[in-house]
Amino acid sequence: MEEYKRPTFEITFDSPQGSYRLGDAVEVSGNVKTYSGVPVQEAEVKYTVNRALNVWPFYVDAPQLIASGTSKLDEAGTFKVPVQLLQDASEKPNLLRYKSYVYTVEAVVTNEAGETQTSQITLNAGERSLRLDMSLEPDKIVNKEEPIQTIFRVENLNAQPISVEG
Repeated sequence: MEEYKRPTFEITFDSPQGSYRLGDAVEVSGNVKTYSGVPVQEAEVKYTVNRALNVWPFYVDAPQLIASGTSKLDEAGTFKVPVQLLQDASEKPNLLRYKSYVYTVEAVVTNEAGETQTSQITLNAGERSLRLDMSLEPDKIVNKEEPIQTIFRVENLNAQPISVEG
């Protein structure tokens, strides 16, 4: 039986900001630091990008590898992974259902001591880039004789709030 060794560093991804849709290119950034807060430097980051069809709410297909490569950590311990949000060429558009893809970016880093850590982040991208949600005032009974107040929320497909005018 192997002895447990506590990890000495971790990989974290920055949350992607803004809205994006199929056909866009995004750059996913991340950071590698020791648990004491010191950036890991000069290490290589091996990454893979997988895509799976998500036909909400029915199923998610098996993921397929669409990109892989390496990146180098800078002096601040950060790295960037380019991701092309491309639709599967064999998929035909279907106006009767909404479909999107789940992109999984995985990063693997091995430090100078030979310790390897892995982390991943998922991005959702679809034919539409935003989701609009509306709700009525909580615990309010609707009466057609009185005005009602509604709350609108706009989010990207990763459920992050997006500021829009309208």
